[in-house]
Amino acid sequence: MAARFDRCRKKGFDAVEPDLLDGCTDRTGFPLTGADRLRHNRVIAALAHERGPAAALKNDLEQVPQPVGRFDFAVDESCAEFGECARLSPFVRAGKPVPHVEYNLTTAQFCRRTEALGFSSTAEHLKLDAWRRPC
Repeated sequence: MAARFDRCRKKGFDAVEPDLLDGCTDRTGFPLTGADRLRHNRVIAALAHERGPAAALKNDLEQVPQPVGRFDFAVDESCAEFGECARLSPFVRAGKPVPHVEYNLTTAQFCRRTEALGFSSTAEHLKLDAWRRPC
């Protein structure tokens, strides 16, 4: 990861958004625990910050608010669809942005709720083509 973040720094990235930071909830073949995940997330954020880019937490809602102090913002996919958006409120309370995307809901189904939480939300196609509809 350090080498990847080095490449990001050389390319002038403002931020990195490492995915799958919730690995212990998946079947990895390793006996990972929540404590392992928190330790891993701390290392990931530190590696990014040592190189300059901001670090985003993505899809590790089970452990919020613990990582809030380590990450600069949170990125979320589909929290409205799964009824999980409120879990990211500690980021907003800490003055940290939460960019959020929904793939299976219309803006009418989530914008009022996510705007009230302080998110920057949009609807997009899962295939990530150019179409998008911001709130």
